[in-house]
Amino acid sequence: MSALSVNFGTASRPNRRLPRRILAILAEHDGMSAAELAASVYDARLVTRRGWHRTAPPSRLWATRRALRRLVRSGRVTVIGSYRRRRLFALTDPALPRLDLEATE
Repeated sequence: MSALSVNFGTASRPNRRLPRRILAILAEHDGMSAAELAASVYDARLVTRRGWHRTAPPSRLWATRRALRRLVRSGRVTVIGSYRRRRLFALTDPALPRLDLEATE
């Protein structure tokens, strides 16, 4: 049983590959528990399949939220609901056109 970890970097040296890593995690676990995993990634936690977690520092939480906001704005990830007051994310199907966020607001 291995933990799914995300390297968030630090405040002075942020991880520029964070959005790519989030997309990879979502794609890898899409069939299993993508919604709950994405909610945990959003809250900057390390997650195992049995649900053990460890909270990350606030700077990592902010970096994750910022990266996910960019992914949602670009249309690569969409918010599909909420679970225990956390947002749930899913990958946008690459076959579909990009989301027009201004038209939905």
